[in-house]
Amino acid sequence: FPTRRSSDLIYTVDEDTHAVTRYPVPDLGVSTYALFYRNPVAMANGKVILTGEEQGIYSSASQYLIEWDSASHTFSQLTSSGNPIAAGGLARSANHKWAVFGSTLLFLYSSDSDSLTSVSAVTVDPPADTFGIRSYAINPNGSKIAVVSAQQVTFVDGSFNVLSSVPIPGSFQEVGRAEFSPDGNRLFLYYGNDSGIAGVEAIDANGFTNLGFYSLAVPIQSPDQSFLDVDTSGRIYLSSDGGIRYADTMFYAATRPPAP
Repeated sequence: FPTRRSSDLIYTVDEDTHAVTRYPVPDLGVSTYALFYRNPVAMANGKVILTGEEQGIYSSASQYLIEWDSASHTFSQLTSSGNPIAAGGLARSANHKWAVFGSTLLFLYSSDSDSLTSVSAVTVDPPADTFGIRSYAINPNGSKIAVVSAQQVTFVDGSFNVLSSVPIPGSFQEVGRAEFSPDGNRLFLYYGNDSGIAGVEAIDANGFTNLGFYSLAVPIQSPDQSFLDVDTSGRIYLSSDGGIRYADTMFYAATRPPAP
């Protein structure tokens, strides 16, 4: 079920009855500061993974990774501030069995075993993690992970073996977002207006080739869009001032705007 945190509470919504239940978040003692919890993802085993960020500290990454057991209402810490979580947040597979997150390390969580495995970012973001991980995505069944740095996408399997790398023209910013299509055949990179390039890069996730760039230029009065989802027809949905916008990614621009 979906979760959302407000102040020191977690809210759950029953998808059948729409009943809302509130759960207080205890002081976990992991920090001298209270934590803000962002990006909750519900897993198939009833556990919920949340990133925790210390209040008053401006950072592009969260400092802690917390697991909430929705059945016993208990909390545990999965990672410490020594391994911050990248700004791209958490990425979860469509079957809710796998979640991926990381920065200096890339973590893969399995709901079947309720366990974490990890690997150095240098391994999954060659050469030598030069530009740092900016975002990541995981395909519907958890068998393929896309690790996005500033200038390339590296595809790895569930054991962190590198499958291929695809160069991307221009710099992918931490404000961007990566998302697999529902069938897992394509990877979409949403750059976002704040990056200076409003548009979506499409990559063949099987053949590992760049398919092209779709421009999402909008009037100046509606500058702030956020990437919501991709449907089975390849249409991408974005929120913007005054409503929801979608674009058919089967039609790509012939040329890509220059990097800012």
